[in-house]
Amino acid sequence: MRRTKSFGTIIIVFAAVVSLLFGYGTWSSHVSARKAEDDEEASHEIDMKNFFTIKAPGYTQLENIKTENNFDGTYYYEDMTSDGLTIITNMSAQTTIRDAQKPDAYAINFVCEYVDNDAIVTDCVQDEKLTEKMVYPVYKITWEKGSNEDSRQAVGVVIKTDLYTYYFGYSCPLDYFEDNADFYNEELDGIEWLELEE
Repeated sequence: MRRTKSFGTIIIVFAAVVSLLFGYGTWSSHVSARKAEDDEEASHEIDMKNFFTIKAPGYTQLENIKTENNFDGTYYYEDMTSDGLTIITNMSAQTTIRDAQKPDAYAINFVCEYVDNDAIVTDCVQDEKLTEKMVYPVYKITWEKGSNEDSRQAVGVVIKTDLYTYYFGYSCPLDYFEDNADFYNEELDGIEWLELEE
């Protein structure tokens, strides 16, 4: 009888150890899976954070017209020069290019959808030097809007990255554009990335 009781105790202890080991394995797997999910969420948050904006040399004493900073990392800024002629637009939106869409068509659609809904694009071409400098495809784009005395012409660049697409450009009344075009293009050639604080 004592021998049977001892054997029964051994079985109970063995069962408890097995249960503990399998239980730990299940708990450990649960913890690992949860950690992987947390890491993925953290990575997604980092991916969706906008760390950059575009910086250009040039104008000082600008008057801010519009400032929008959105929770998804996008932004829209408009500033006007002291003479009231030139408007500088600096904005970004999340990249939404479709697989079959050509890059230049994407740049044109981007301007018409996000920069100015009334824009009529007159020229769009990839700038090879800026593409090499900015490390992402850069399209220089010219567009106009309005009619008669309200007509404005603009030139800017569209930069498409994996997560965000950026636009930086200058516009002024149509009658003054030719006089300012060379300066605008020189400014655009000098743009660079400005890293934002985390």
